Amino acid sequence: MSLVKERSPRAIEHLDVDIQIFADKHLFVPTLNVSIGGFAIQCNMEERNQLTPLGDIIDDIDPVDVNLQLYNQLGEKECIHTKCRIVYSRRIAQDKYQVGMSYIELSGDAETKLLMFIQNLLNIK
Repeated sequence: MSLVKERSPRAIEHLDVDIQIFADKHLFVPTLNVSIGGFAIQCNMEERNQLTPLGDIIDDIDPVDVNLQLYNQLGEKECIHTKCRIVYSRRIAQDKYQVGMSYIELSGDAETKLLMFIQNLLNIK
């Protein structure tokens, strides 16, 4: 199965995300939306600066490890692990920022779980 990454429908869903910045540093933030190609998070300026030290400039930023909390068809929490690339960073309000991420790799059956989760959210058969 292959993820459709371009122009994939986004579902507004506030999921818990654990982003590992360094070996001992994690950010815990919510998603604003999620799709089969990636997701956007909301964070404050301090958190955004940890992800993108040059503000809205995202060149030369290393990929980050992410644990994304999904819900399966039974409503149970499932965590998928993925490596993500930061694709944009923008200010959306006073001390509120949006950071977009795209999946680089999904481990194990994470791709299938993500696809099923998105299809369920969007009621796609």
